[in-house]
Amino acid sequence: MAASEAVALLEALRAQAAEVAAHGREMLRRVRGGQLDTRQGVSLLEVRAQALLGYLQDLALLVGAKARGESLRSAGAARERLLETRVVLEKLRPLEQRLKYHLEKLLRAAASGGRGAEDPLSFRPAPSNMAAQPSRSPNPARISAPAAAP
Repeated sequence: MAASEAVALLEALRAQAAEVAAHGREMLRRVRGGQLDTRQGVSLLEVRAQALLGYLQDLALLVGAKARGESLRSAGAARERLLETRVVLEKLRPLEQRLKYHLEKLLRAAASGGRGAEDPLSFRPAPSNMAAQPSRSPNPARISAPAAAP
């Protein structure tokens, strides 16, 4: 990798880190201002966003250490946090997969204004159709046995 390419990558990383940091500051301002309700805990998406933000910050520390020619052992705490954050993100992945269908369904419903005709949930049974039907036989009290086969 050429030095100019490395510098360009580091500049892109710096710009993206600044954008993520600004987003994090805005979210923190909203939480402190009471605009985000956190009384019942935080959502899965918020945990994922915070974990990715921390992962990016620690990754930037490691890249900076390597760019200065230091060994990765000098940034031991950042390396440990990277591993911890990776484990958290891996544990969130199955939860996200389980919720993926529901999230997509909600997004489709929000975009179209309701359930579509092709939505699988529109094909569920209707309890009103399961009501007792009137008997069709002339004498419902009389039950006859089937004829025996020879």
